[in-house]
Amino acid sequence: MKRRELLQMAGTGALAAASATVPQVAHAIGRQNVLIIGAGLAGLRAGQILKAKGHLVTILEGRNRFGGRCYTSHKWADLPMDLGATWIHESGKGNPITPIAKALGLRLAADSYDKTTAYEAGDGPLTGADLTYFNTMGDKVRKAMESSGDSNSEMSLMQYTKNKIGYASMDAYDKRLTDYWMREIGGYEYAGDTAELSAWYWDNAKEFPGPEVYLPDTGYEPIVNALAQGQDIRLNQIVSKIAYTGTGVTVTTNVGTYTADRVIVTVPLGVLKKNKISFSPALPSAYSTAISKLGMGTGVLNKVVLRFPSVFWPAKDWLAYVPTSAELGKFHDWFNPSPALNGKAVLIGFTAGFYGQQQEALADWQIVDKAMDVLRDMFGDGIPNPTDYQVTRWDQDPFSYGSYSFFATGSTPAMVKTLTTAVSNRVFFAGEHTHPDYPQTTHGAYLSGERAANQILALKA
Repeated sequence: MKRRELLQMAGTGALAAASATVPQVAHAIGRQNVLIIGAGLAGLRAGQILKAKGHLVTILEGRNRFGGRCYTSHKWADLPMDLGATWIHESGKGNPITPIAKALGLRLAADSYDKTTAYEAGDGPLTGADLTYFNTMGDKVRKAMESSGDSNSEMSLMQYTKNKIGYASMDAYDKRLTDYWMREIGGYEYAGDTAELSAWYWDNAKEFPGPEVYLPDTGYEPIVNALAQGQDIRLNQIVSKIAYTGTGVTVTTNVGTYTADRVIVTVPLGVLKKNKISFSPALPSAYSTAISKLGMGTGVLNKVVLRFPSVFWPAKDWLAYVPTSAELGKFHDWFNPSPALNGKAVLIGFTAGFYGQQQEALADWQIVDKAMDVLRDMFGDGIPNPTDYQVTRWDQDPFSYGSYSFFATGSTPAMVKTLTTAVSNRVFFAGEHTHPDYPQTTHGAYLSGERAANQILALKA
């Protein structure tokens, strides 16, 4: 099942455990000094493997914390909250994150898009014939989008779907629903906008079996801590330059200069696209082309987490909201973790694509006001105000510049594979954007770190 199908409403001792999965790659080179740029899951996993094999590993992290886009907030002392990665996607057999969570004894809670209630701007909950029509339109749009594999790779998913579905001849209401479903099925899953997603490759990913699960008691933090245990992680080290020769690498940060035999670059694609790190000599053209054409940061997926004095919404996992055409991308989806939080009343709203990006310019209170406007439209003016909130701005984050990567128009899977190959056997890349099969996921990031580490272990000189 494709990941986009998860959005359907139509038809509705852990460190030891992780270390034990280190592949047994025979040493072909002597003890190496390896620098890793970035202490997210990719960097931590790569460091864990190389350290276990006896290499000297130093991880340089620009933030004042490790974990990267796995960030568990402790603003609420009684309720850790993931503001970055939240789910273990496809948590069944083969997913490497699940056994780590289980070894740590973390409680996993599943949610399902089958447990969804839909609302329409100005019209309340959809029922009866309206709900049937809404779901029918969703099926129609989905089938059009999923047939896009025979399309032109330079065409956007939005344009392809409009052409396929006869958008130009639709009435205003059908256009509104079509626009909603395109962004719901595409933009909300891929942190971009359907006007940017490649019609050919937008959903070019594989899946493990199993449900979507999250970590209601702890968030991702214990997993991050387990991977970081015992590693030499230098925080507040902002890398500006990587120089490489046939004999080694030199990495320049705001603090100083480091030399090593190899370097693994795990910073998000958004940072590479902003050219925040210069390479000397410049990366070969295939690498710079891949970085330029693969998508990240021109759209975004953001959260607003609202805490209330009590639950006033239905006991559903997801609450869907169909905004007006002028506000597409505005809080389409609301996730309800409250049933797993022992009665704590929390709703998490999402903004996506261009709207999610534009929202970042607003003050927190303005974002919360917009979110509350939507909830009052859904549930009436009598609902309580939130007692507190948390807001994300991943596009403005200088250590990510976006939420996660996607296939933009003009990009191809071959470009991702380019980033899986080393430059002169000195510069290696890892991160979710470098995994051909599992991009945009924590398990993709983790597995990319394994791949980069094993490439170094397999070197002959």
